[in-house]
Amino acid sequence: MIEEGKDENEYIQHGETSMEVVKQEKQDEADKEDIKTGSYRRESTMVAACKDSGAENIIIPDGFPKQLDTRVLPYTIKIWKDKVTARYIGAGNHSEDHGSVRTDLHVPMAESVYYFEVCIKNAGKKGNIAIGFSTAEFDLSKQVGTHARSWGYRCDNGQKYACGSKVTLMDKSTHTPLKANDVIGCGFNAHTMSIFYTRNGCFIENALQELRGGMLLYPTISLHSPDEMVRCNLGSSPFMFDINAYKLKEKAKEEELIEKTPVDESCIQPLIREYLAHCGYLSTLKAFDHVYEHTQTRQKQKLSSSLPQLTTADAKHLKKPLKETVAGGKGDCESSSNDMKTCSQEEAVEGEKK
Repeated sequence: MIEEGKDENEYIQHGETSMEVVKQEKQDEADKEDIKTGSYRRESTMVAACKDSGAENIIIPDGFPKQLDTRVLPYTIKIWKDKVTARYIGAGNHSEDHGSVRTDLHVPMAESVYYFEVCIKNAGKKGNIAIGFSTAEFDLSKQVGTHARSWGYRCDNGQKYACGSKVTLMDKSTHTPLKANDVIGCGFNAHTMSIFYTRNGCFIENALQELRGGMLLYPTISLHSPDEMVRCNLGSSPFMFDINAYKLKEKAKEEELIEKTPVDESCIQPLIREYLAHCGYLSTLKAFDHVYEHTQTRQKQKLSSSLPQLTTADAKHLKKPLKETVAGGKGDCESSSNDMKTCSQEEAVEGEKK
């Protein structure tokens, strides 16, 4: 609503007037009321996903992206007060007239699979919307994926880009134009170090992008034509794509790969010690060393007990050939020493004659 003392035509943010904000808020409230009362028949789950985005009110854990970043914005992007809805307000006259927005926080480094969705509220004149990830260094006046430090999927033609390079051209025969209420999803898989995309709850085949680790990735959306408008679902409501089933499937793959990977047992103990020391689990490390030393002692005792025990008769039997071997060696040494002395004396006599 309009605050007291403010002109109704005052610009809220990047050219939006208070009257426009009030109009959008009334429309949002009407949409929620329609869903609550069931006054209309839902034609698809896509409409429900777009209109009922906040109904579940799921609490997003701390450290995860919760909203779009309103601190740094290009002039072509306007963020609504809910901080999850963005609209393109630029002219879109040329190919570089893009506007991008990212989330307030990056994807947690410890998260094995991260996923978010974007509902297309309005596809605009061209539907030139892109979704993906970028780092903090990415230029928000560019389209995500088509420039450095970004990876993106263009919803209008199905192409995916990685840091400015076109990675794959999707089959145009199966790709359909973007329209209102479409839901585009984007996820990051830390196991495979790749980005994947979904559309209306379906996994997009051959849309993987491999990237190197150690980067802080921000969910990013790019708009380019007038009237384009999107609403983000960062986890505050159920996703259209079954992300939990995907996580279980990827976890099973990882466990299967681990089981099939041969491991040298001599490497296990140092590896575990290094991990415990790195994480600061000192008590566990101390207990692990104690158990390991005790195990090693028992193995040595077991090995010693498995060796054959010599009897007195066996010792006497081995003693005689041992003495003969030592005696024979001593004789050889003395013979060699005498030969060397004789040779030295002969050389001395020949030296005197000369």
